[in-house]
Amino acid sequence: MIGTLITVLVVAAVSGTVYGIWHYFADFVMDIVKSIAERVKRFLSKVFAGVKCFLKRVWGSIKEIIKSYTYDREKDKWTVTETTREVPPDEVENEIPADIRARVEVMPEVEHDVTDKVELKLKECA
Repeated sequence: MIGTLITVLVVAAVSGTVYGIWHYFADFVMDIVKSIAERVKRFLSKVFAGVKCFLKRVWGSIKEIIKSYTYDREKDKWTVTETTREVPPDEVENEIPADIRARVEVMPEVEHDVTDKVELKLKECA
């Protein structure tokens, strides 16, 4: 009887120890997996941000290179239309209309398309 009681106590102690070690090991592994996942997530977010910035710059360079050449036979005149042009900081107030600058200052993180408005102003000036 005492032998059976000792056996049950030893089995219970070993089972508790194995369960505790396994539980500790499983928590340890889960913490490592979470840590690795968080690091990968941060790394990938930086990579995607870098790729996005790179693609914007490449697209900006491509748009800078693209020019439209047209020939008017009636006037016998060539016209070159550039799609984009960078405005120097000291000429912003002279080149960019106040309402467009105000719109960009209110929401600087949003890209604003003002092509139609600028074309209308150019037609009014011409």
